[in-house]
Amino acid sequence: MAEREFTPDQIEHGIACAVKERNFEVIPSLVELLAIQDPRRAQTVLDALHGRITIEVTRG
Repeated sequence: MAEREFTPDQIEHGIACAVKERNFEVIPSLVELLAIQDPRRAQTVLDALHGRITIEVTRG
């Protein structure tokens, strides 16, 4: 198995930075990437963002 390019910590930090910088277009992709690596953590992030921003994440 290939080594992960980004750790869940790095992805979550990227999401936090994107929210702070109001760079909302990258958040869905980051959440999807996090969900692949750590679904529970991704749900926690989505729960934290609930009511703050509206994003659409496709589950497949």
